[in-house]
Amino acid sequence: MKAIVEQYAKGQFKIDRPEVIISETSFKLNIEAGTLYEGSFTVKSTNDFPIKGIVYDSRYLLRFEDHSFISKDFTVKYTYDATCLEPGQNFRGHINVITDGGEWRLPYEINIVQPCVRHYDERIDDLFKFASLAERYR
Repeated sequence: MKAIVEQYAKGQFKIDRPEVIISETSFKLNIEAGTLYEGSFTVKSTNDFPIKGIVYDSRYLLRFEDHSFISKDFTVKYTYDATCLEPGQNFRGHINVITDGGEWRLPYEINIVQPCVRHYDERIDDLFKFASLAERYR
């Protein structure tokens, strides 16, 4: 301990910082009206030092399972509640990730879309498309 204090007194500071990578740089989400969307991204240390960090949303639209973390590999899980929203609404903001290895701003764009059913690559979102599908597979 004495050696550390003497080192600091000399103005020599050795601080090991994690080198952080984040799996996503931005988000473009199409979320069906009336649903609860769940998503995630990862925050990793490339030099094996633990990361201390916090995450928060600029507009408080996303709910995070955990706002703060200390880990070498952390999965940030979030939810977006679109249960009371109408198709056509759009929201923009950013997720702030602040760590001892740096700060990141991850922009997002959320578009609320009409609920639908998917049949292979086809989107069935109204009665006419459903009737057309039924006719084809009669």
